[in-house]
Amino acid sequence: MKILLWVLSKLAARAALWAVLLFCGVACRSSIPRAPEPPVFEQGSCETQEACRKAARQGDVEARYRLGIMYREGKGVAKDNAEAMKWLSLASVWGRHPAAKEALEEIEREEANRLQKRAEQGEAEAQYGLSELYRRGQGVEKDEAQAAQWCSEAAKQGHPEAQYRLGEMAYNGTQGHARDKAQAAKWYTQAAKQGHTEAQYRLGLMYFWGTELIRDEAEALRWLRKAAEAEHREAQRFLPKVEARNQLREAAEQGDVKAQFHLGVSYSQGIDGARDEAEGLIWHRRAAKQGHIEAQRVWGLKYFEPERPQKDKAEPLKWLKAAAEQGDAEAQQTLRWMYFEPRKPYGPQVPREDKAEVLKSLKKIAEQGDTETQCQLGWIYFHGLWVQTNEAEGLKWMKRAAQQGNEKAQAILPRLEEAKRLSRSAREGALEASFQLGMLYMKGVYSHPPSEEDEAEALKWFGVAAKRGHLGAQYAFGKMNIENVAVEGVGNNVVALRWLKKAASRGHTQAQFLLWHLYSQGFEHGVDEIQDEAEALKWLRLSAKHGHLEAQEVLQRMKNEEAHPNP
Repeated sequence: MKILLWVLSKLAARAALWAVLLFCGVACRSSIPRAPEPPVFEQGSCETQEACRKAARQGDVEARYRLGIMYREGKGVAKDNAEAMKWLSLASVWGRHPAAKEALEEIEREEANRLQKRAEQGEAEAQYGLSELYRRGQGVEKDEAQAAQWCSEAAKQGHPEAQYRLGEMAYNGTQGHARDKAQAAKWYTQAAKQGHTEAQYRLGLMYFWGTELIRDEAEALRWLRKAAEAEHREAQRFLPKVEARNQLREAAEQGDVKAQFHLGVSYSQGIDGARDEAEGLIWHRRAAKQGHIEAQRVWGLKYFEPERPQKDKAEPLKWLKAAAEQGDAEAQQTLRWMYFEPRKPYGPQVPREDKAEVLKSLKKIAEQGDTETQCQLGWIYFHGLWVQTNEAEGLKWMKRAAQQGNEKAQAILPRLEEAKRLSRSAREGALEASFQLGMLYMKGVYSHPPSEEDEAEALKWFGVAAKRGHLGAQYAFGKMNIENVAVEGVGNNVVALRWLKKAASRGHTQAQFLLWHLYSQGFEHGVDEIQDEAEALKWLRLSAKHGHLEAQEVLQRMKNEEAHPNP
C-alpha cells in the first residue's frame, strides 16, 4: 500500500507540473493547428495500435513505453508530449522501465530548453514554468536560487501564481528567502487581486490574525468571502466562524452583555489557533462591569496566574468576590479555598491582607444563606484561623448551617460543642479534660481523616497534659511526634523518644512496645541513626511482662526461632 501511494503521488505531482508547463510550452508554441500526420504504425511493438493501447491501459509496462514513444514521435498518432509523458511516467515509475525513464528525461530536457529560451525573451508564463522546473529538478538540475529568480521575474510581470509562490517563500522563509511576512502579504495581495483563491484565503487569515498587518476583521471577511465564493474549501470552512464572531462583535459594541461575554470567550479560546487573551479580557471586563457573573468569575480567576504580580491582583480579587456575592458556586468555593484550605491549589498563594478581604465576602455570602460558607465561618472563628478566636461566633455559624440541613455542619456541631466543653474544663486546670480534648481532635473534629488544624490542636492539648504528668498524653504526644505530624517545626524523633521513654518507664505497655519497634527497626535521632537490639529487647520484655499481648506473641516467636533455627 505504501509503494502504491508513493507511485500515485509521484505520478500526480509530475502530471500537475507538466499540465502547467505544457500549457506554457508545447501547447503555446504556435496558435496554428498542427495537421495530423498519416497513421504509421511501427510493427513489432504490439500486434495492433488498438491492442497496444489496450495492453497499456491494463498495465503492460512495455506497451506503455511503446505508446509513450508513439506520442513523442507522432507515429501512428498526433504528436503529443503530454500524452507521451503520461505513458512514459507510468512505465518508468510503476514499471521501472529504464528506457522509459531515459525517454521521459529527454522530453523534460527538451521542454526545459524551450522554456528557457522563451523565459529569456520575457514571457511570464514561461518564466514561471521554468521556475517550477528548477524547483523540482525536472529537465534541469534542481536549483532553488534559479527557481526563486525566475519566479520573481514572472511575479514582477503580474503572473498571479508566481506572485502567490513568492508570498509563500517569504512567509515560510524558503528557497533562499528570509522570513518576511510583510513581504508575503504584499505578494499575496497582488495575487489575490487577480483572483488567486489560495492567496485570497491566506491574505484573509493574515488580516484575521494580524500577522504583520493591522488586524482588520472586515478586511479578513472580504478576502475570505472571495475565496469561499470561488469554492476554496478551507475558506468555506473558516468563514462561518469569522462571520459568527463578527456578529457577536456588532452586538457586543451595542452593549449586549451576553454577546460581550461570548465574544471574550471566542477571543480567549481562538479560532483555529488564533487566540487573543488580551482582547478576550477586554470584553470580559466590559461584561463584568455590567454584572455578568461568568465574566466576573473568569476575570477573578486571573488572580491565581503565577506570573501575575501581587500589585496587579486587586482587580481580579474584586471580580471574584463580586461573582461569589452574586451566588456563583465556583467563585464561592474558590474563596473558601483561598481562606481555609491550604492543601487546595489556591490556598498557599494568598497573602494575609487578601484573606482579610475574602473574609468580608464570606460573611456576606453566609448572610445570604449559603450553608457551606456558614459551616466554614464556624470553623474559622472557633479556631481563630486568621482571625481572633471566638468560639461563640464559631458555634453560631455552625448552628445556622446545621439548622438549614447542612449535613457536614450537623456532624461537626456536636464535636465542636464537646470541644468547647472540654476546652473550658482544660483551661480551668482539669488534666483529664486536656487529654480528652487531644483525643477528640486526633479523631478529627472538622473532618475524617483529621485536618491539619485538628492535628495541630490535638498535639497542643496532648503536650499540655503530658507536661502535667498525664500518662496517656505522654504516650500520645510521643507517638504523634514520631509520626512526624504535618505541623511545621513540631514533629521530630528527639521529642518523641523523650516522651515515649517517660511513659514507658511508668509502665505504659503500648509505649514500651513502640520503643521495641523503633530500636529494632532503626530510626533517625537528630543527626544520628539509632538501631539497638539490646535496648529493643529490654522494652519488648517489659511490655510482655506487663501484659501486652502482641509483645508476648513476638517474644514467644523469637524464643521458638532460637530453639529451632532454620537450617
